[in-house]
Amino acid sequence: MALPSRARMLAPMLAFFGLLASVASAGSLVDWGGPVVDRDLKAIVNIADPVALDCGSEHTLVLKSDGTVAAWGKDYSGSTMVPLDLPTATKVAAGGYHSMALQSNGTVRAWGLNDDGQTSVPAGLTGVIDVAGGLRHSLAAKSNGTVVAWGANDVGQASVPAGLTGVVQVSGGSVHSLALKSNGTVVAWGFNSSGQCTVPAGLSNVVSISAGSFCSVAVKSDGTVVAWGSNANGQIDVPPGLTGFVKVSAGDDRVLALRSDGTVAAWGQNFKGQTTPPAGLHGVTDIAAGGYQDQSFPSWAIGKAFTVQLERRNLYEHDATVGLVDIGDPAPAGGATVALSLTNDLGVGIELPTTITIPAGETRRTFPVSTGLFFNTINGSYKATYGSRTAQRTVSLTGGRMIAKGNKVAIYPGSTTDFRIKLELTVPPIEDFSCEITTNTPSLHPKTITFTAGQTVADVPIEHSIISHNLTGYVIVKYKTQQIAGVGVDLEAFRPTLGITTGNIPKGESATATVGIGMFTREPAVVAVSTNNANAVTVPTSVTVPAGARQVSFPVQGVQGGSARIYVTYNGLTARVDVKVIGPALASVELPASIPGQRYFNGVVHLDSPASAGGMVVNFSSSNPVLRPAAIVTIPAGASSATFSIVSSDVAVATNATITATAEGVSATATTSVKPLTIKSFTLALATVKGGVSTDAIVTLNETVGVNTLVTVESADPSVVIVPSSTTVVKGGSARTFTVKTKAVTVAKFVKITVTKNGTSTYRTLKVTP
Repeated sequence: MALPSRARMLAPMLAFFGLLASVASAGSLVDWGGPVVDRDLKAIVNIADPVALDCGSEHTLVLKSDGTVAAWGKDYSGSTMVPLDLPTATKVAAGGYHSMALQSNGTVRAWGLNDDGQTSVPAGLTGVIDVAGGLRHSLAAKSNGTVVAWGANDVGQASVPAGLTGVVQVSGGSVHSLALKSNGTVVAWGFNSSGQCTVPAGLSNVVSISAGSFCSVAVKSDGTVVAWGSNANGQIDVPPGLTGFVKVSAGDDRVLALRSDGTVAAWGQNFKGQTTPPAGLHGVTDIAAGGYQDQSFPSWAIGKAFTVQLERRNLYEHDATVGLVDIGDPAPAGGATVALSLTNDLGVGIELPTTITIPAGETRRTFPVSTGLFFNTINGSYKATYGSRTAQRTVSLTGGRMIAKGNKVAIYPGSTTDFRIKLELTVPPIEDFSCEITTNTPSLHPKTITFTAGQTVADVPIEHSIISHNLTGYVIVKYKTQQIAGVGVDLEAFRPTLGITTGNIPKGESATATVGIGMFTREPAVVAVSTNNANAVTVPTSVTVPAGARQVSFPVQGVQGGSARIYVTYNGLTARVDVKVIGPALASVELPASIPGQRYFNGVVHLDSPASAGGMVVNFSSSNPVLRPAAIVTIPAGASSATFSIVSSDVAVATNATITATAEGVSATATTSVKPLTIKSFTLALATVKGGVSTDAIVTLNETVGVNTLVTVESADPSVVIVPSSTTVVKGGSARTFTVKTKAVTVAKFVKITVTKNGTSTYRTLKVTP
């Protein structure tokens, strides 16, 4: 087949580039996805007239409207070092880490990494109409339809198929190559690990091709896209229903496709937003997916979008840079006003205009950005707002540091301790500035300090006042709204302690108590004093620890025998000590373990030492009226005990009662059980009597009674046997005899006689005969 003319071969490409030329002058660089670094931002801000671009593994090339070339990114072996003598270029192509430019005279210039000869352009190569870079190899399509390849060829990526002609476009992947023929078919060669060289059968009418790392993509004249090869990141999953495309760009993990209406579609890996074009992106004239080996590499386009960016992503203290606002389309009559704002604490350190005015007919405007004094690292965003549209980028401010150190790790607030913090700047300030010292507790007092220009160290005293409980205090240094330094200190509360020279105070004498508060107090400290037994001891109501002291002593006077607890309270906290006044004091009460009801008996009250002159009066009370003690007894002088009388009452069931003895504010108790009286026995003098004859009966209780005590008596047949309803056991005895009377009967009768006491009973049967 005869080779087509150069005009025929270039027709599809010229038509495509004709589209680009019609809008090229109006586009700007637009990026999305991936970490945008300073070199990307600088290119966006400074390149105002891009017409074409291409991306390598970690660098980007742009062809400008004047035919010059700009490059940025990772400068691996000079890949971004555009030759100074490079004449007017018509196309740029980026390989993995090398770069190429097609010159207007049909020759090729290449620079960058050359470890496989990828930048060693074959001598005498002319008549080139298209160039492309693979990872480590280079391709050129000539006007005669042939292809020249050089560089790495370890898997055949530079072995152009024999007899290949009619080529109008070439594209290089990581280790494979593509060629588009003027008849709309595609040829592929090189490594075919994922089927990237297996062109779909019947593929025709192709107008644009692109080789990704391990995939291949083509655009057909009907505007559809066909993709084959690796699908590790969904890069060959062309979304259904997409049409109207004129160009495609395949990267390592994604695919970008440009429509004839200037909009962009994308698919594949999107974990950094690489396949999510900015909202409102339009008027696009070129695209580049890039990133052969770096999945975080952004996607690029030349087009129109509302964007904002600073030249640098990282700024420092007293720094300066340039920002750019691009509204995409020309500003209307009267111009366009764009508002700028900051998030987080960026406003502490960064200064930029609040509004930018873009003159009528223009699309972009730069603005100055500067930083002043700030500290540490501040991360945030700067945002541009134009009408209902917003654009936003992140920026990081890195300032100097302030280091804070305290001279104490713990203090007693309110004490005489001198607490200070040393503030040290890592960078001398170029101007005076003030900062606020704040705290997390009112016990550490805030203040304002000023650093003068050049001053790097300040020694700051921190005043403090008393606290009621232990806590960790923080001294925080703030500059404007920034917290720039801080130091912690353990705050110990004044806590009272109490000691005494002796715990045993003779009656009428005194001991010395000493109260401490833990640390030397800056102000006089009033300590409250009290006791739980003012009968035994007397103490002052308060004592004062003098300023500069940490303790004070006071007397404890023994008044009368007994025990007492002395309390001291300061700062809401209490300490105590127990003392005993040596002298006659109530020691115990002695009672029988149990006693019967209706009985007089004695208890014994004991002192811990012989009673003083005049004796000791003891008062008694009972917890239960079944036990009634004497109201008062006096233990004679020289005696250590005395008896007192107690009367028990009649009870139906065993009942406990407690006797309390009280003397001179001291009490002692004892408990006993009052047992009920019960029937011990019941006898009849005669078991058989003739009707009308009387006999005696004897009832006996289990205990001798101390008072007259009733016993209930009952006859089962009062018409025959007559008994009293009760009989009384007389004080001092335990038995009682009573008379049983009978009436005449015509027949013998057997009658039961029952005696009952406190739930116990017994009976005897009397036989009455005619």
